Amino acid sequence: MNTETIRPGESRTYVPITDVAKLVRKTLKQHFGAFPFSVRSSRYSGGSSISVYWTDGPTSSRVDALIGHYCGADFDGMTDSKSYHDAETMIGKDGAIRHIHYGNDYIFTQRSISNFDAKNAEAEAYILAHCHVEMVGNYPQFGNRWVADLSRHMVYTMDYIEGTTLETAFRRGVLNETA
Repeated sequence: MNTETIRPGESRTYVPITDVAKLVRKTLKQHFGAFPFSVRSSRYSGGSSISVYWTDGPTSSRVDALIGHYCGADFDGMTDSKSYHDAETMIGKDGAIRHIHYGNDYIFTQRSISNFDAKNAEAEAYILAHCHVEMVGNYPQFGNRWVADLSRHMVYTMDYIEGTTLETAFRRGVLNETA
């Protein structure tokens, strides 16, 4: 880590990407125990990023919410531009202001589901058993969405650490309930 003084009583600490990757690993371990994650850092022309991979386990939204603040940049698709920012700003007991800037630009997360086809078939069967669907050609539709799309969404909303049931996945993935 490298700390520089911006002005009297104010400093900025730069955390290198390898140290950020260690922080990400530590944070994931604290919150998800011994559940296995793969954390990889990459440097390339134009920036750097950290990629996190895992199978089953917590949902992508839970992981993103937990580690998303470890980014040192944002991307604005409207202007096609990247902007750098300090991730955290702290004020010490002595009144000194300390900015922290992480060396990676972005964090990408990718979750895989084991036995996806079987879980998807189970979710599709649940929808067909609990909903009035209309057939459009050979394909069932619930509301204005294809059952095949809804069942995939159900599978990805299942949290395999907390043990989400099919009913809860249905409520989250099909009915869009948040609780």
